[in-house]
Amino acid sequence: MQSITSLQLRLRLFLLLLLLFFVLLPMVSSFISANEIAQIHLFLREEEIPAGKVVLSASRAFKLAREYAKRGVSSVIIEGPMESPHELHQQDAPFNTSFEYPIFNMNRLTGLLKTAKRLDFDDAELHDAGCILSETVLPIQLTNQRSPSYVANTPYCCFPIQIFNSCQDILNVDICVEDINDNAPKWDLESPQKNDLELILRIPENMPVGNSLELPSAVDLDSGPNKLLTYEMRPKLPEFEVVWNDTSSRLHLYLKVELDREEKSYYSFTITAFDGGIKPRSGSLDVIIQILDVNDNSPVFEKNIYFVSIPENTKALMPIVQVVAVDIDHGENAEVAYTISPLTDPEFAQLFVVDLSTGWITLKGKLDFEDYKEACISLTIVASDKGDPPRRSTCQVQMVVTDINDNAPQLLFEPISLTGFALVPENENPGRVVSVFTVIDEDSGVNGETVCWVASIFRNEDDLLRDKLGPDSLFKLDLIILPFTKVYQLSTAAVFDRESGNEYRVGITCSDKGYPSQNSTDHVIVRILDVNDHAPVFPFKHFTYRAIESYPLNTTLFTLTAIDLDEGKMPTFEELKEDFIQFFKKSLFLAGYSSTLLSPQDNIFTINNETGEVSLSQPLDYEKQTQHNFTIVAVDGGSPALTGSITVTLFVDDVNDNAPILTSDRFISILENHSAGAILIEAEECTHYSTDLIESLKGWLGSTAYFLLILADPIGALRATDYDLGPNGNIYFKLTSIRPCFCGIPGTEEKTPDITESLCSWAVELVNKCDVQTVKKAYRLCSRIPMNHAPSWASKEYRR
Repeated sequence: MQSITSLQLRLRLFLLLLLLFFVLLPMVSSFISANEIAQIHLFLREEEIPAGKVVLSASRAFKLAREYAKRGVSSVIIEGPMESPHELHQQDAPFNTSFEYPIFNMNRLTGLLKTAKRLDFDDAELHDAGCILSETVLPIQLTNQRSPSYVANTPYCCFPIQIFNSCQDILNVDICVEDINDNAPKWDLESPQKNDLELILRIPENMPVGNSLELPSAVDLDSGPNKLLTYEMRPKLPEFEVVWNDTSSRLHLYLKVELDREEKSYYSFTITAFDGGIKPRSGSLDVIIQILDVNDNSPVFEKNIYFVSIPENTKALMPIVQVVAVDIDHGENAEVAYTISPLTDPEFAQLFVVDLSTGWITLKGKLDFEDYKEACISLTIVASDKGDPPRRSTCQVQMVVTDINDNAPQLLFEPISLTGFALVPENENPGRVVSVFTVIDEDSGVNGETVCWVASIFRNEDDLLRDKLGPDSLFKLDLIILPFTKVYQLSTAAVFDRESGNEYRVGITCSDKGYPSQNSTDHVIVRILDVNDHAPVFPFKHFTYRAIESYPLNTTLFTLTAIDLDEGKMPTFEELKEDFIQFFKKSLFLAGYSSTLLSPQDNIFTINNETGEVSLSQPLDYEKQTQHNFTIVAVDGGSPALTGSITVTLFVDDVNDNAPILTSDRFISILENHSAGAILIEAEECTHYSTDLIESLKGWLGSTAYFLLILADPIGALRATDYDLGPNGNIYFKLTSIRPCFCGIPGTEEKTPDITESLCSWAVELVNKCDVQTVKKAYRLCSRIPMNHAPSWASKEYRR
């Protein structure tokens, strides 16, 4: 209210001074310098004017000052930038000015005054540049006549400028920058308790009513009324109130009613700050209040008295009952710890223990109905929170011990052996006793009467036979009543095969006749002794293998394995040789044929008795034997031993390892008067014989090739053979050279040989007394020509 009254007084004073100004103006006008035209106050209300903006036209300002001078007005107030058309720029040009402000630039030719940087009243650089701050409230006569007058009610600052025209007229201009409400209130959120635009406060629930917390106030960068702030709380809460203190310029949050965290632990609201502009701007701050817990509540048990029945056979460390207490406080004030009160009877306290955090009461020792059948066990349990100081409460736990059938039958087996299991030979007749045991039950009456049966049979530790064969199909349990005790006898009920199962785990269950009944189960291990009833078996009965005759010695040909289902040592291998194939060396004559049986060699093969690997100890020879038959026997280690065998046939494949052999005479004689040009020798295949004979020879000789030398006037025949098979044994003859024999005898004439170029003819005259030791003989070369599909032996010469 005081600020409004002061503004009215200042306004009335200004109007009075203005009235005196207009009354005295004619009286002092004659004293104004002829060159000083007028004073212009240029108000720029849009304080954030960008750089390069034209704010004043000097030519228009001079024109406007002259017009107002004619009216007797020497001081003019103008709102907003003053611009002018281009044709007015040259009237008073050039212009000059005496100011040196970095904020403005003036063009001397056009008289346009522009901003050199952005104008902002709230920028400290504006005032550092020379803007004179003034808070005087002035009436503003608007030149555009939008309103008769305007009273500036915000701070402003002015730049005084003198402008000279070409006539050296002086124009005083004040360029004033008026503050506008362009900044909204905002909070400086630098406190570690604040996050973005959110303020978190923590208040204890026992905070006294009427106490307050100081809140950070908002900041508005504007000036004057634009920075005057008011605060509002939304939504309004009955527990709190926000108060702004004008004297201390501080914002406080007052507590109006008592707080209870157990009823409400969280509050939130928004504080909005409004500035004093004509169109107020605002800023908001979200406030979250967390109510801190105070230990003002004691733990409360769910029950004041807990009633529990405990069977006498309850085992030690078995949980009995759980007591639960709840504390509605928060944090450590709500954490409850349980203990047994010192007021509890020490005899009872030593039997139990209570878990500190869960409240479970656990039995520490052993109970006996006979000790507590007439007494009730009573415990006092204390629940304490972890506040400072802690708060406590108590409850009672009443326990009664009950008698039950708490003893199960016990099976006492007679010692079977040092190994701990019974042995039964396979294939033995049923009825062999494998175990004897007695049963005791410490209970009395019907609780001590027992009955036993075979409950389960496991084979090889993982195969349950109970559902497949029935518990009595393999073993039977008999009760033998003696004068002072009862004895159970377990015996076999079937013939066992070790290969089907080598170990049996017989489960025997004994139960008493109490209600509910107690039972116990124990097991007897029965192992089946192996009998050598399985011979070694090969995967197949006959094995065939092929190997080339050049196969290296002491190298594994093949490996055979045999399987014996019995236990113990693996079978060993032996070799039995049986020679069935007869190998013939065949010779062919012109008149007929004969054969010779070759006996095979022994010890060609060896076998590893442990691994079954068969290898060569002597080389193979296809030309001697094309097939080998032998038997391999596997012998197990039983007594008596059993054997299994497999027959092996090994076929030998031929290799070109034999050269042709000439089987006929190498020398042929002819008469010296043998006519020239006559056919001496022809070499052909065996085509001069009948077809039946040829086919018979082929079947008997195999692939051996024969060539017969047939002459028109026969004087001899060439014959050769090759022991290889197929193409490796095919042979033919070729005439490679003919050389005459020149013989000379002293005192006789030498005859000139008559030689033709015919490949298959030879004419020559020989001297009767030719020295064959000194004269070189004519000869023929018998060779084997290489075949395309296999390597050939090197040629051999046969001289004729």
